[in-house]
Amino acid sequence: MRRNVVLFIVISLVSGFGSTAMTLAAGIWVFDLTGSPAVAALTGLCIYAPTLGAPWLGTLADRLPRRPLVIGTDVLLAAIMLTLLAVSSVREVWLIYVVLLARGLSYVLNDAAETAILPSALPPGRLGDVNGWRASAQEGMKLIAPLAGAGLYAWSGPVPVVLLAAVAPLIAAGCYALLRLPPALPMEKPERGRSARACARCSATRPCAGRSWSRRSPSDCPASPAPASSRNWCTGCTCPPPASVSSPPRRAPAHS
Repeated sequence: MRRNVVLFIVISLVSGFGSTAMTLAAGIWVFDLTGSPAVAALTGLCIYAPTLGAPWLGTLADRLPRRPLVIGTDVLLAAIMLTLLAVSSVREVWLIYVVLLARGLSYVLNDAAETAILPSALPPGRLGDVNGWRASAQEGMKLIAPLAGAGLYAWSGPVPVVLLAAVAPLIAAGCYALLRLPPALPMEKPERGRSARACARCSATRPCAGRSWSRRSPSDCPASPAPASSRNWCTGCTCPPPASVSSPPRRAPAHS
């Protein structure tokens, strides 16, 4: 698992540097092209606006295979970053905004997917340490990368900054591909036309013959391990009813 630990730290360093190197340089670039501080300030809005959709993007990340998602997102982001090489005048400024918006979306998606990958890639005892190291790497890059990107822009123009921002996600995608993850367990699919919800009688998830569900109190079933809150009951469940434990069976009276 040491290999996975090192890879996650490298991913945090590379992704953090590549994503934040453009934050300050993009604003300077737009200001050089337009001469308007207000227009240049819109670059920050494009970067951080996708965080408002984090709950929905996180749900999307949960419904897709996590490692293919992060690898595909990083490769696509690298290709989108290279389109900035076509920006040469004020007429192409809109392309900078589109690329920064894509950068923000990819950050939210990858952060949600990587958070879900971590527990399966690392033992429980190492999660706390690795999360601390990742947070330190990401926050450190937020201090170093914007200054480095702005300095590189001032020294040699936007092309080196664009290339650096495009190479970083490719390196991160390679690190994701090298992670050693346990094989995913196949999910059981219920039979067509049947519900696969949990039955409170047998406390198991199985295709149930009944199609109507009701909310009942656990007192309806003395032997049910249901908690104090109500549970789902299938009114047409084929599971055997729980055995009664309230009183022993009565004997039939003897006939004289």
